[in-house]
Amino acid sequence: MLIEQIRHATIIITLREYKVVVDPMFSPKGRLPSLRGTKLLRFKRTNPTVELPEDMEKRLNGVTHALITHTHFDHIDEPAIDYLKRHSIVVFCSEEDEEVLMKRGLKVIPLKNSQENFFFDGSIRPVPARHGWGWIGRAMGHGVGYFIAMPGEPTLYITGDTVLTDEVRRVITDLKPEWTVVAGGKAKLAVGKPLLMSEDELLEAVELSSGRVILNHMEAMDHCLIDRKILRELMRENKLENKAVIPNDGDVIECD
Repeated sequence: MLIEQIRHATIIITLREYKVVVDPMFSPKGRLPSLRGTKLLRFKRTNPTVELPEDMEKRLNGVTHALITHTHFDHIDEPAIDYLKRHSIVVFCSEEDEEVLMKRGLKVIPLKNSQENFFFDGSIRPVPARHGWGWIGRAMGHGVGYFIAMPGEPTLYITGDTVLTDEVRRVITDLKPEWTVVAGGKAKLAVGKPLLMSEDELLEAVELSSGRVILNHMEAMDHCLIDRKILRELMRENKLENKAVIPNDGDVIECD
């Protein structure tokens, strides 16, 4: 299995002959609204804060499917929708997102929540995600992560945008994914608590994992408070640097 870190939450997973783009956000730098502070209130366009890798056309060559955790614009945007439609790429998503994505003209395979679904010649299980604690989490709406098991490949858990809930802990400790992708940017809007795991929650998620953890969702949107340097130092201070992988945009990780 190969995992390519593209930008923010966008990754490409290669599973034998299948190539799956997860949460595609393809907008050029500065085309999307700000999500932070006074810029949010003034509807400034500052996101994404970095460009996509220069060789995106090559990276997307051969993509067979897409996988969507939720429909916020930093996880599927207009350029991504156009790309998926132009290339007739089938999209896996949660039951809750089926209607909205079909209305956008996408070919959709909805996945039943909290149970195993067929995924090529393996299985995929949506896992509930909570996009923040308290009222802000409710306001952010639904979302899921995914636990993927494919014959001959390492098991993979993509948490999606979530804080560290008991459900997330159970997946990590009971299902023991060999690889986990965690949204690590500690995103926060102009009001309310952070929308993603805090530093303590990120440390706990890595500590609980029996496998290795890829931390992404950083340095591409202006509402993310943790950058790679901070997170690498945090993992090093807690002697977790051998379990935590913090890729730069464009990095390819071979997952054995």
